[in-house]
Amino acid sequence: MVVGETTGGGTNPVSWYGVGYGIVVAIPMGRVTNPITKTSWNHVGVKPDIAAPTAQTLKTAHVAILRTLVSAAKEDGERTKLQRVLAMVEKGESEKPIYTLRGER
Repeated sequence: MVVGETTGGGTNPVSWYGVGYGIVVAIPMGRVTNPITKTSWNHVGVKPDIAAPTAQTLKTAHVAILRTLVSAAKEDGERTKLQRVLAMVEKGESEKPIYTLRGER
């Protein structure tokens, strides 16, 4: 599953050549074509399964994974715990770590 924004669509391989005076040029040396559609996605990009702004990509993916886990949970206790974590992630919250001294339980 791809989560995020549509990629830039840079597919064709290039080789870099120095032409002197510190100038380097990139020259395409091939073309990538989808074997099924017979088209190139150059300048088109790959569309994500779940669109999300870059800044929200990690949270969006986390929520999608948790929703899948909640729907697949077989035990009520597991489902309840996952639903609690899902609600926290959707609000942008996280659990605070619990620190204990060694030997203390």
